[in-house]
Amino acid sequence: MSHDVFISYSSIDKAAADTICRDLEQRGISCWMAPRDIVPGMPWAESIVDALEASGIMVLVYSANANVSVQIHREVERAVHKNIPLLPIRIEEAVPTRSMEYFISSTHWFDAIAPPLESHMERFAKGVAALLARRSHNAPGAPPGSGHAHPAQPHTDAAAAPAPPPASHHAPPAAHSEPLAAPAAPRAPDTGIPKVLGNYDVGAFLVAGRYGSVVHAGAHRLMGNPVAIRIFRAPAKERGQAVRERFLREARSLQVQHPNIVHVRDFGEVDDVLYVVTDLLPGCSLSELLTAEGPLAAPKLLTFVKELIDATAAVHRQNGLISGLRPDMIRVVRESGGERIAISSAGINLAQELMAVMNEASLRGEAGAHLGELSYVAPELLMGKTADVRSDAFTLGVLAYQMATGKPPFHAGSMPELMGAMLMTTPADLAGIRADMPPDAAAVIMRCLKADPLQRFATAAEVFEAWQHATAG
Repeated sequence: MSHDVFISYSSIDKAAADTICRDLEQRGISCWMAPRDIVPGMPWAESIVDALEASGIMVLVYSANANVSVQIHREVERAVHKNIPLLPIRIEEAVPTRSMEYFISSTHWFDAIAPPLESHMERFAKGVAALLARRSHNAPGAPPGSGHAHPAQPHTDAAAAPAPPPASHHAPPAAHSEPLAAPAAPRAPDTGIPKVLGNYDVGAFLVAGRYGSVVHAGAHRLMGNPVAIRIFRAPAKERGQAVRERFLREARSLQVQHPNIVHVRDFGEVDDVLYVVTDLLPGCSLSELLTAEGPLAAPKLLTFVKELIDATAAVHRQNGLISGLRPDMIRVVRESGGERIAISSAGINLAQELMAVMNEASLRGEAGAHLGELSYVAPELLMGKTADVRSDAFTLGVLAYQMATGKPPFHAGSMPELMGAMLMTTPADLAGIRADMPPDAAAVIMRCLKADPLQRFATAAEVFEAWQHATAG
């Protein structure tokens, strides 16, 4: 049954949610909120999804409790994904987390911080009614511009604020058949990049990197040897330091001599520009190779997976991670001796870092740039846990599976749907897809893809040993 308002709130804020619901309903605005409106005998998750999709707008009772609620993040994401207008009512001072900021950054708040809450209800109800009227006017068949999840809000005193991630109180639905968007095409070079950084002349723009960085060709000013220079310009002060620290941590974890790691030779800082210097290697990205060749032939597949596992173990010895590593971050080096792979980026440690990357891509206008990152991140990290070596085993499995089949094993149209696929489905067994690879090797990859981290390999060294045993002879 349809209703006007879906109320999303933390259980700790139930008293405030009850007040809002009671006042709106007294003014003739129908509301749905859990657990009051869960139909007995109906699955909780299904009821949440159905109710949200049948709502006119979502009212988010925003507080510090809501800020860290995974369930609320899921509900908000579902609303944004379904183009359901979102109206946050802020009942206390709370700065959005990175993930929350991502989803409500263009939404205006209604501030109801000064007690009592009831004193704000008349104005809030007028805002809700106006938004519902606008939603009704812009229903299917109405003029363009209907039902955007972040319309201009009808009240005039709300302070603009940023936004979060999402889904519903349920495990996300099955994955869509369409894969996540590929990383965005390289953006144009930054004309503000200096022509000289330290001992290096900066040359042609090559590609866009992580955390808003750009990669240019370059050369040592005295020696003349060619290099790649990854350049990062610090953003606004409130975000710059955290991103800068992530950028430096990644560079340090790659500062190791290994044939399958793009070696970091130097890094420095000039004013607000941070730069990392690596070897400039001939070849293409693994993403480009898979686009050109499709699933890799068995000999190349077995070799590349072995090299990837070995590189991961080396990064671990530097106290780094590869979580979230994508094919476009892996170089296929072509030299006289043949081909080898070399990873050019380290991983993320926290879900907040992933959300920050997504938010930065969104701010730069790279539509869909963040989506390709999600397929390579373990589900426990997407749920807010800290990455570890078992999370890296999952990333290894995803990359190996994609090299074997041409596609990542999990893909969907949104983060909650992707999480549902990772947690509740099992990808097609490689042993049945690739008869030309050893069954034990297929089993190693499938074990890496387990939803439960404890069922994966405990270390990259274990993965390497299992792979060596599986491919021997």
